[in-house]
Amino acid sequence: KSMLFQAVGAIENARGSRDIEDMHGLIKMLPELAVVMIIGICAMFLAPFGMLVSKWAALKSFIDSGNIILVCFICFGSATTMVYWTKWLCKVLACTPHTTTYDDITTSGQWFSLKLHSVLTIVLCASFPLIAKTVLEPLIERMFHLESTSVLALSDMIIVVIMLVIIFAVPLVSIFLTKHIKAENSLNYLGGINMGDNKTFEDSFHNNRKLYLSGWYMEGIFSNARLWFPTAFVSAAIIIITIAMAIGGAL
Repeated sequence: KSMLFQAVGAIENARGSRDIEDMHGLIKMLPELAVVMIIGICAMFLAPFGMLVSKWAALKSFIDSGNIILVCFICFGSATTMVYWTKWLCKVLACTPHTTTYDDITTSGQWFSLKLHSVLTIVLCASFPLIAKTVLEPLIERMFHLESTSVLALSDMIIVVIMLVIIFAVPLVSIFLTKHIKAENSLNYLGGINMGDNKTFEDSFHNNRKLYLSGWYMEGIFSNARLWFPTAFVSAAIIIITIAMAIGGAL
């Protein structure tokens, strides 16, 4: 995540915005930074950083303990997180014929940190099965006095391999598609008559509407201003109750 924070900062310096909606077509606007962003996003799906293996382990432990409420929380959180990361990745990869390119003003020192983080991320993801075998499994066996244990099952290993292929394939395919394939632009139809520039459409009332691709966030219902107080109140209540239960159990 530190790599993603750095990449977003570099994008804001070059693009003038850190809004996800303004990252539409980033693979064409700032291709090098987009690749770093893609690696970071893909890593969020992979062990040891991601949601698949780690969330599955947590989910299985709560199922085995019979705690249905926490199982529902984890399922909901994992699903919404998956939607968030997938939307962000698709925004970065999506391009339109009139996507604007920007000059990358990232300094050499900043690039050193970004590249170092990218390499370490890929190495840690690729070597996780080895880390699990040589570090995690012996640690768990000593902690819980087990004769033998397995951190990664065969099904988990298959998921890890698939995601490792994706973490390399997505950036490479994206670069190839945006730089080396020549495509002819064709006029699009989007709820009206194309005015000839793929940017403006005439609606049913003969008004010109500018094309804008964006998500629907329902700001009137789910804005930060509306959600901050109730979510902070509920979160604080949960923390206080959890601490009280822990203290009560200790006493």
